[in-house]
Amino acid sequence: MLGLMGKTGRSRELFDAGWRFHRGEIRIPGTVKAGVMGGLADVVEPKRARRDAVAFVDRQARRAMDPDRWRAVTLPHDWVVEEPFVNDPADQTHGYHPRGMGFYRKVFALPAGDAGGRVALEFDGVFRNCTVWVNGHHLLDHRSGYTSFAVDLSEVARFGNEGPNCVLVR
Repeated sequence: MLGLMGKTGRSRELFDAGWRFHRGEIRIPGTVKAGVMGGLADVVEPKRARRDAVAFVDRQARRAMDPDRWRAVTLPHDWVVEEPFVNDPADQTHGYHPRGMGFYRKVFALPAGDAGGRVALEFDGVFRNCTVWVNGHHLLDHRSGYTSFAVDLSEVARFGNEGPNCVLVR
């Protein structure tokens, strides 16, 4: 759910459609809390000297990990149930779905008329240990599984002609 408290009033928008999904880990060499990183966590490259750039992923990997090639999904989504069961007699289990890592990404626009207001992205739940970036800023690490939480985007959101916004959830 996307919540807006702008000059035009308060609104809530269902935010479940239009996500892209990547199954598996993506190497993240370093993140800077509240620092502009660019890469997969944004749609705009940061404007700074090349020697100062902190890439979200290295440039070669970024080309290979084009988010436009990720699978389109609508939330809620659980990739684990799509995996085949593993039945390992050594574990003496009745079978299980293997867990792993996944990334979700969405690009969206906010109206210019809401500039200066508050913007929050509300999650009903994400399974265990998620990290949220918005427009290249590392905003939140949420360590609890399947509990609701909100991320305040107000300080990093772009409105109208400032350009599109990008949210990346690991």
